[in-house]
Amino acid sequence: TETEDKLQQSSLVLGKSEYVGRTGVFTGGANGIFWMQIVADNGKTVTVKNLTERAKNKMKNVEMELEKEFLFPFLTGNELDLWSYEYTKYILCPHTAESKMYPVDLLALEKYPNTVKYFEEFKTELENRKGFTTFDKHIHLKNYYALQRIGDYTFSPYKVAWRFISKEFRPAVIEYANDKYLGTKNIIGNEKIISVGLNDKDEAYYLCGLLSSTAYRETIESYMVGTQITPSIIKRLNLPKFNPRNTNHASISALCKKGHASVDKMKYLKQIDDLVEKMIRV
Repeated sequence: TETEDKLQQSSLVLGKSEYVGRTGVFTGGANGIFWMQIVADNGKTVTVKNLTERAKNKMKNVEMELEKEFLFPFLTGNELDLWSYEYTKYILCPHTAESKMYPVDLLALEKYPNTVKYFEEFKTELENRKGFTTFDKHIHLKNYYALQRIGDYTFSPYKVAWRFISKEFRPAVIEYANDKYLGTKNIIGNEKIISVGLNDKDEAYYLCGLLSSTAYRETIESYMVGTQITPSIIKRLNLPKFNPRNTNHASISALCKKGHASVDKMKYLKQIDDLVEKMIRV
């Protein structure tokens, strides 16, 4: 749905994407178990409280010491905006980049007795979750504490992310946090955040810059379904693979990086717009 003057712009922006979007982590209806607040740092462990106030499925409140290994800063959709984000929660995620959709097995988890004890505290509620499908139900039956929508991309050092539910497309690059309790740690997004996981910082800012440009944002917003911005929305876009030797790619990356750190984001966005216009009209 576009005006005539925007159709030509979109025809230049649409094409083949070299990047794939992924949905954030889903708890299968157990937010009140996996979502947490850290209330104290005890050295090798932290004291946590599970967050139950806004959970649809009510869980009991507990306060326990947990090992830091499987605790991560946690970002929700309403905490993400154009070139900015700020997390206020944590998530207990017993998965790794190697295990992906399969959680760490109980034998390996025994090295972290507090974490095992915490899961056992909620074993019945975790076993009774209904959110698993034929695709991942077997994982849940074997490992009652499993999460969903986990892959190596979940633990990527850089993520180009956007809200799943939004009236506007407003992406940002998420980097590792320097957390006061957990140190340098990956930030995990919930199911209301879509992201492209990347290992290269310059590439992440290039992709975010390209997607943030007016030409790409307006095209995306023209074929959004209501307020849903799904992972597949970038499939139809001309998103060439990052080439560090391409001066336009490198410049877009540098400008987007500066824009993330600046109060005047529009200044850098305008410069990116100029570069993108040159690129798509070649």
